[in-house]
Amino acid sequence: MGQTTNNQVTDLSTELNEKNLVRSAILDMQKEFDRSYYDLWSIDYEVSAKVNASLMTIQEANITVTAFLWSMFKTADNYYYTFVDPILSHTAEEAKYAWLYQNGIITEWWVVAPDYDYIANGTMIIQETAANESLYYNYTFTLMQQIFTDGPTYVEANVPAIDAYILENITNPINTAKNQLFQIQLSTNILTIGILSMSFLVDFGSVGRKWKVIYVIIGLVCVSISLFFTYFL
Repeated sequence: MGQTTNNQVTDLSTELNEKNLVRSAILDMQKEFDRSYYDLWSIDYEVSAKVNASLMTIQEANITVTAFLWSMFKTADNYYYTFVDPILSHTAEEAKYAWLYQNGIITEWWVVAPDYDYIANGTMIIQETAANESLYYNYTFTLMQQIFTDGPTYVEANVPAIDAYILENITNPINTAKNQLFQIQLSTNILTIGILSMSFLVDFGSVGRKWKVIYVIIGLVCVSISLFFTYFL
């Protein structure tokens, strides 16, 4: 039992390390999407202002926005191949990321109806079918619809949900298993004391009746405590 529990702690510790690496990758991904959107707003506002002030033609504005959107799409592409493709392709890393989607941790934002060949099972989909009111330039949203046909424009990770999942499914079981290991070790130590106490009856048969009673009591108490720890805790 002790070896089994120890193996459980080892396996859970390995899984905890893997989940923390995924958590770190998710945070990096989130930062990339946030940065892309902040830059989009900046470029969108700048282009809109220049077009309205006749400092830039619509063609020039469209080229500027399109060039950035393709750069922005690279973030979505990296997200797909890192987190989604292993699941859809059933690669060896499928289990590494599948739990994110199965527990509703990831939310994808699309500007077109998504192709389900590009969606991990369980992903929440929010489709923006009308022009985004946060964009200033008249054609930015239309250009986004033309480019983001095979990927989400934004991906949001519920980090508190990640931490809650890890706590419930890995951290708490690890602590429980470690506590069981401690109880097993404590039970073994107490049982050893009890056995040693009882052995005095054999090694010291000539000792007085009072000491024999004391040895028996110590032995029985230790064995009882050991059994209690083994079967009831």
